[in-house]
Parts: sequence; structure tokens; C-alpha cells
Amino acid sequence: MKNVKVEKSIVFVRGKQYTILPALTLDGFIAADFIEGSCNKERFQTFILTQVLPQMNEYPNKNSVIVMDNANFSSR
Repeated sequence: MKNVKVEKSIVFVRGKQYTILPALTLDGFIAADFIEGSCNKERFQTFILTQVLPQMNEYPNKNSVIVMDNANFSSR
């Protein structure tokens, strides 16, 4: 098939947006937060302090290190 124009229509669906904050270990999830809309730094800090840190242990025990990506949270 030569000289065939390929078109793809993109459907943009507007509606509610959600943010999922998961905390994972090698054994599975230890915490998760589901937010309608976007996450700000206060909500992220609350998630870490109230849901993740209580699940953590002293180093060098299991679940003693937190690794975070460089997600950018604004202070909206």
C-alpha cells in the first residue's frame, strides 16, 4: 500500500481527574491514597507522615529505606 494517508483521531475525554499515591515494598502495598484532582505538597507530606512512616522500621531492618521519584508537587 503506497501513498496511503494514515489518520488517527484522538478523543479527549474531559472529566474528573484522580491522583494515586502508592507506597510499595517488595511484599506489596503498605499504603495508598486516592485524591480527586492533583496532589499538592501538603497532601503528599501528610501521606508520608501519617501512612508511610508508621509502617517503616529502623535501619537496617526491613522497610527502613524510602525511595521517592522526583515528582514535582506544587503548593497550590
